[in-house]
Amino acid sequence: MSEESNSQLVDLLLTLGREKAFAEIGQMLTALNDGVLYSLVEEDLSTPISSDVSSSPAFQLTALAFKGGCALIEKGAVQAGETILGTVAGACVGQICEDEQGDGKRWSTIGDRLLEVLPQLSSRSIIDVAFRILAELKACGSVPVALHGFLPMLLDTLGAIGPVEIATEDAGGLIRRSGLALKNYWVESACSYRWDAKSSVSVCALLREIVLGERLIEVAANRMLRQLKVAEVNELPAMVYQLLLFARNGFKREIIGGVLEFFDGLEGNDVEAQRWRELGDIEGTVMLHIMYSIKQDFELGDALIAHAKEQDVVACEVPTTFSFACLLALARIHRFEETVIGLLRTNVVRSINDAMALSAMGWIRPLLPPISLLAQQRLLSAVVERSSYGWDQVTQSLIQLCLSVMDLSGSALRRGAYSALACAEARRISAGALKSAFGKHEFVRAEVVEQILSRVMFQSESHMHFLGLLGELVEEDSEAVRAFVPRFVDVFDSISVVTPVALERMLVALLPIILDDAPFRASLILVLRKILFARSFDDRRTALSGLFVLVGGFASALDECQRAGDARHMQRRADVLASALLEVLGLLRRCLTQQPEVRAASYERLGLLLDRPYVRSNSLLLSTLHDIFRVEFAKYYRAPAQGCSPIDIPLCLHPVTSKVVMPVAGFLHCYGKLGVASRAPGLASGSSSGGPMAAREWGDLCARFAKAQMEDFELDPTGDYSLDSQFGQRNFSTALLVVGCLDACIGYALSHIIHAATVGTGESDNPTVVVELFNKFARFGDILSTRCIDDRKKKVIPLVSDLSLLSLDSVIAALRLMLPDQARIDNESHALNLDSSWFSSRVARAALWSANALFVKHLLEVALARVQRRPVAGSNTTALMPAPPKSALLEIAYVVCSGVFAYFGAEETPLPVYLRNRPARGRGVVLIGAEILLACLSQLAAAGESVDCLAVAVVRPAPERFAGLEPEPTCALECVTKLVNGLRGVVAALLRLKPVAVKDASTVLSSLHIATARLAELAFGSTGENQALAYGCLRDTAQWTVGLVQGELPNDLSLMKSAVVQLTSSQAFLQIESRTDDVELEPIDQLTLRMCRASKFHTRQPDEDDEEDEDDDVDEQELEKFTLRSIPALATIVLAWLKTELHRVDWAIAQLRRSVGVELESGSDELDRSISVERRICLRLSALSHVLGRMLAGSLPKAMYDQVIRSFVDLHRTWALLTRAKLACALLPITESYIDALSLICSELNTHAYTLITEKYSNMIGTAPAVADSKKKEKEAVVSRPKSKVMRDSSLVSSLVYQMELSEKYVIQLSTKFKTPLAHYLKRSTVRDFRIKKSDIPEMPLSDNEALDDDGDIVVSDQEEEEENSSDDREGGKRARLE
Repeated sequence: MSEESNSQLVDLLLTLGREKAFAEIGQMLTALNDGVLYSLVEEDLSTPISSDVSSSPAFQLTALAFKGGCALIEKGAVQAGETILGTVAGACVGQICEDEQGDGKRWSTIGDRLLEVLPQLSSRSIIDVAFRILAELKACGSVPVALHGFLPMLLDTLGAIGPVEIATEDAGGLIRRSGLALKNYWVESACSYRWDAKSSVSVCALLREIVLGERLIEVAANRMLRQLKVAEVNELPAMVYQLLLFARNGFKREIIGGVLEFFDGLEGNDVEAQRWRELGDIEGTVMLHIMYSIKQDFELGDALIAHAKEQDVVACEVPTTFSFACLLALARIHRFEETVIGLLRTNVVRSINDAMALSAMGWIRPLLPPISLLAQQRLLSAVVERSSYGWDQVTQSLIQLCLSVMDLSGSALRRGAYSALACAEARRISAGALKSAFGKHEFVRAEVVEQILSRVMFQSESHMHFLGLLGELVEEDSEAVRAFVPRFVDVFDSISVVTPVALERMLVALLPIILDDAPFRASLILVLRKILFARSFDDRRTALSGLFVLVGGFASALDECQRAGDARHMQRRADVLASALLEVLGLLRRCLTQQPEVRAASYERLGLLLDRPYVRSNSLLLSTLHDIFRVEFAKYYRAPAQGCSPIDIPLCLHPVTSKVVMPVAGFLHCYGKLGVASRAPGLASGSSSGGPMAAREWGDLCARFAKAQMEDFELDPTGDYSLDSQFGQRNFSTALLVVGCLDACIGYALSHIIHAATVGTGESDNPTVVVELFNKFARFGDILSTRCIDDRKKKVIPLVSDLSLLSLDSVIAALRLMLPDQARIDNESHALNLDSSWFSSRVARAALWSANALFVKHLLEVALARVQRRPVAGSNTTALMPAPPKSALLEIAYVVCSGVFAYFGAEETPLPVYLRNRPARGRGVVLIGAEILLACLSQLAAAGESVDCLAVAVVRPAPERFAGLEPEPTCALECVTKLVNGLRGVVAALLRLKPVAVKDASTVLSSLHIATARLAELAFGSTGENQALAYGCLRDTAQWTVGLVQGELPNDLSLMKSAVVQLTSSQAFLQIESRTDDVELEPIDQLTLRMCRASKFHTRQPDEDDEEDEDDDVDEQELEKFTLRSIPALATIVLAWLKTELHRVDWAIAQLRRSVGVELESGSDELDRSISVERRICLRLSALSHVLGRMLAGSLPKAMYDQVIRSFVDLHRTWALLTRAKLACALLPITESYIDALSLICSELNTHAYTLITEKYSNMIGTAPAVADSKKKEKEAVVSRPKSKVMRDSSLVSSLVYQMELSEKYVIQLSTKFKTPLAHYLKRSTVRDFRIKKSDIPEMPLSDNEALDDDGDIVVSDQEEEEENSSDDREGGKRARLE
């Protein structure tokens, strides 16, 4: 048609439209060709329109066409109407798709019209329109905006139409397809096309609106997840939101997992620092979308947790940063809080424990992927860092997680679930994250402080670690913590729920705030004053501890102010601190007049405080205390003209009960330290008021006590000193006070002489008075130790050294001169000689003391008591002494090593006097020194400290080394290596002095065990030459230990136990990263063989060893070293080692199960690695089973049977775990190593176990053997086995049988799965079954109607048979009637 005719037709149609003649319009359009109609509509739609769309004639023509088609359908001309509507709809869709501008406003009306006529379109039209849109998607990668609402409805309608014939590309070819198939094809094609990055969200939204089947949902979900990689960064939150909405249709776990994997991939890339904020904001928005969707659909949260567990259990990986943050955000929803926190908490601690466990397992380490020990630290640090860039919603959950990890590390350590080092590392990492979050986010500070205080008040297992965290928070940002001062005051007010140690740690942590905050300081002092006079002694003791912390803190701060100079602000601060110090000293003065227990505690803490350098240099404190003590000293001091006793002892006793009311020993110790400190140069004159007079009085006191006799105190050496009589109580209290005064005089004399030599005052001193005082102390102490007993006839004072009140610092000062370091004497430029006067001159003064071995031994015993925190004997308290500072532990360890062990480690060095004179009975100097070193190592380990500081202080002594700062890893490794070598040399030297120094060598060997364990930890984390040296030292130590155990070891149980413990811990380094276990486990195997043979030798049992052992000639003298007393102890150590090794094998099996949990492919590297791990585990189990088999087959003492059976139960449990791991993966073959281990465990060892059960537990599962001796039979008839023992044995045997059957069940399942016969390796026995032995049935007498026939069977008479039959009939009739 020409343009003129088209214009006339349009005018006519518009005229009919104004007249509402829609049917006529339809008839006119029917007369037109489809192409003409299509071109009219296309031309109409392409005409530019004005801003008023409703008044446009072009849109009126298209609208009239739609109305005309609808009118024909209403009139009954369905086919004609559908044809018109289909042509018009096709033209509209085509024009919309061809519009390059994509003006949504222009085509919104057309889109609405299409929705209106969609139900009236024919099937052909629907198909054409749908695939026209698909073609547009393929060409442009997007769908026009005007069709977004129309397309989902179109596809749903397409899926509902019936079968349709469609032309194919072949000429004349037709295929028949249903509408659902066409819809599926459309969706699959759309998912296979490339989508425009800018249109990703809109296309995803379209797919979400379409109703899809299960298969198409998976296809669409995968396509949408792939589109995340090409979408623009700003579009990612909207894309994720569409995915989460799409997840309502299904595949929640796959969708949430895909989202996490995508963002984890972004975290894995090298993201520039400047993009952190942009990416963090986007990820934070994504997390908000995820949390909102989970709140709407909890199943999505379950899917997120399931995905995290799969990554944790199967992949055995530390969560990536974004996944970890999403889980923390999920924890804010109450429904998932406990589950998520528990999952993440376990992952943190377990990953650290796994890394440390892998480092200790050289036999499996090369075959397993490395586990980073710093992965969790980097993870938490990254989350805290990102929390300031859009991740703020995870901060609260992160705080909760870190608090939970610190709690778990305490309880897990108590249960033994994780190693102590792993728990300490987890606490350190969590505390670091808490500190970082505390500094970055103000809104979490109140929660952190409140959680710390709640754990302190309820005394949780980890409350001391939280107090350490509080101290670190105050140190980093005291102003932030200052805002919570009122809460701290409330806690101090409830002091009854706080332990003294916790209060001290809390005050030390808050000391910077206390010094600067006057109101807080005043409130705290007021609270302590109130509690100080409470009724409960425990509360008063706690308040007293707090007061002494304040005194020490004020004195230390005042000393810093005095050193800072004459600045005005420092002078004002000094005046404030001096005023506060005087106020606290006033409270302490009132404490010195309270009950004896309070006074004793006050003197004890004051004596420790006076050892601090900053206190000894504080003139204000010293002068105030000196005035207080001077007045008190005048009450009890008696001049020579007043009597023989220098101290009025009766005045210190209660007149009725004769108990001590004045702890004069503690008082004199403090007064003596004050007297020595007051004469220090540089102090104000006021601090030394009365100093000369006090010095003369102390000189008189020491001289008179040195010459005192027991008669001077009305004591009799043979008198009554028991506590169950009043006279004995009086003698005991008097002797106790005299001993305390002697100890105080010894302390003063030592301090006076050492002080005079140090400062060079030139004062006269008499070194012999110290020895004389000690002799008196030893005499009085021996009387108390031997004759004083309580009402239960037990010794009240086990050791004389327990009566001493000497502090550890005083003892160290004396021992440094009495046990001199030869290196300091020979080298004037030694590091310890730089800050002090020449060392050898002071050593010469102490020569008289060091020549007295008993005095040296006494001081070492006192040092040991202080390190072990033993309470003072006779003090009527069981509370432990305050823990010594770390610096004191390092110094005493250095003194012992340099003054005792150095002489044994060096060759051709003459021993000093105190080492040559060994006591005839009791412990010597070497043994006590070894115990001190072991106690120091144990105390450091108990406090969570490593032995690195001790090794550095011993090997490289210097003043800064004793401060306790953690050394560099390289320095620590070198020093620990030298310490191990040195201790090994000491043990070897002491063993050459056997049997004299056997106990000494045993104790040093225990210290060597701790140092070797630390060296192994350091060696794994090091690299290069230092690692080679460390492993060389470990290998040498292992070989030396093997030679020690297999050599001529003395017959001493403690030494043998220490040697075996050292062997079990160091034998792993005989062959580092070996492929077999022969070299590593041979020493343990030979030791077990010798113990079994020795047991047979002592019990005179015939040797039934295998043929392979017949050629091993063992001397009877060698077997006699293992006694019936030592064999169970050594076997217990071996079994404990075996249990530990089985647990490590269990851990390796768990790693294997995680690796096979991933879908393995045949021929992949992962499969080859899994096969190698499984083979290595089998070899390890075979070697361990061989050691256990010797115990099962050997004749160990009867006391060991239960432990051996329990170890065998653990072995079967481990074997069942391995078999289950093989069942989990069909690609893991049945290797020769597995068959060898199966034959050994389930055949050979089971046979030995059956024999052991039958022979050793026969009294439980059968009848006991007959007893020949009649007297023994009568005795056994009287003494029956306890019921608890019977129940315990039955439980043990039943557990073993259950584990055997469980292992065999898994082996049979494995045999069935792989079609490999394995059942013939399973050794079964009738010991599991219930059997009736005819020989065990007692003979019963025959009745009158019974007789025996020729075969020995019982025959009953006919009359009795008839009676029995009649009775049976009657019984049968009764049952029938009842039924």
